[in-house]
Formats: sequence, C-alpha cells, structure tokens
Amino acid sequence: FGKNEVISLEDKREKIEDKKKITFKDVAGMEDVKEVMYDVIDQFEYPEKYKHFDIEPIKSLLLYGRPGTGKTFIATAFANEIDAQFIKVSLGEIGSKYQNETGNNIKRIFDNARKQEGNVVLLLDEVDSIATKRGDSSNDKEKNNTLNVLLTEMSSDNNENIFMICCTNFFELLDPAFCRSGRIDVKIEVPWPNFETRLQILELNTKRKPLGEDIDLEKIARNMSGMNCADCDVLVNESA
Repeated sequence: FGKNEVISLEDKREKIEDKKKITFKDVAGMEDVKEVMYDVIDQFEYPEKYKHFDIEPIKSLLLYGRPGTGKTFIATAFANEIDAQFIKVSLGEIGSKYQNETGNNIKRIFDNARKQEGNVVLLLDEVDSIATKRGDSSNDKEKNNTLNVLLTEMSSDNNENIFMICCTNFFELLDPAFCRSGRIDVKIEVPWPNFETRLQILELNTKRKPLGEDIDLEKIARNMSGMNCADCDVLVNESA
C-alpha cells in the first residue's frame, strides 16, 4: 500500500451468506486437525459452559505445514462452522517501502476487524513474511518494529470479537515471541495428504463431475503418492 492510500478490506471479507458453505464435511481426511479444531468450536457453541467454569477461551491458532495442504481451506471451513465473518489478509502483500507504513497497515487490519458485528475470523496468511525471528543489526530495525506492532495488536484487549488464524509454510522461521502461548494458543501441523486423504478429496470433488464407469479413484489416489491436496483438486478440474 502506498503511503497515502487508505487500506480497504471490503474485497477481502467473505460473508458467509455470499459464498458456498464450506464446512469440515468438505475437508477431506485431516482427522487429527479437525479433532483439535472441533475442540475450539465447542467454546462458540457452549459459551455459558466456559463462563461457568471460568475457562479462558482460545483466541488464536496457527496452522503450519508445507504448501498446498489446505490450510486456507481449513480456516474458511472453521469460519463457517462458527457462523463468523471471514477476513483473509496476506501479510506478504501489505509491505510498504515507507517507514512505519507496514505497521500502520497492520493496525488498520485489526481496527477494521474490530468494527465488524458478531464473530470475526481473521486469517493472517503468510505470517512468516512479518513474524520471522528478529535480528540485531540496524537493517533489521524496521522489520523488528513491524513485528512489535503485530504482537501488540494480537495481544490487545479490544479483540473480543476476533478469532485469529495464522498460516505459514515456514514454522521454523517464526519468532519465539510470536509463537508463545497467550499469543498463539494452539499450534496445528497440517500434514501432507496420505492415501486416504487423497482418495477422499477425489471422491468429494467428483461428486458432480461426469465419471466413466471404468474410473478407479482408489488406483488414481495411490498413483498420486507425493502429491498435495491442491494437486488433487487440479487433476479433477482439468480432467472434467
């Protein structure tokens, strides 16, 4: 964003009623991931239980893993499961050459989310572009300042309506202060799809596609060993 440009997230927000209701039923495999996220969903379904037992609700989670494993798809499904507005922001796209402007863009993102009615799932994608480990050189000063802004906004007392999901392909690069409990409450590795997951993706994506009687999805899934979730989606689409 340029120095004098006003950040607008209207095009980033995806209201639930305006898009297909992707839920965890549409997330093939990933049973361990969904099990953890269902535990988080429980606090939205039964908030009175958490108040009664004085349990602090989870406010953020980190999805990490190799590219193409469906992290954004899972985050979208989560937002639909709790009937929340979904705001997706790629932190790799908000950088600015102007001093302090990247930090100001981060502030605007959170301010925008706070203004929304009801629950908001704020997806911070490519979080490693900002939240990498801090350095000590003078060249790292602006980067360190930007990360400090992000950490401050994440820890704000004004985030009651915001549930944060951060995504990265490079967990090992993240700064410890970013990953610590209290800022990131739950860390979930999204694994590379195994045979069962690949098969379920093929089955889900071919439900409304014209399939020949001789098509053996199990055989195709086995032959796709080493390919990711996105590869399965593309194969079905291109074939159709």
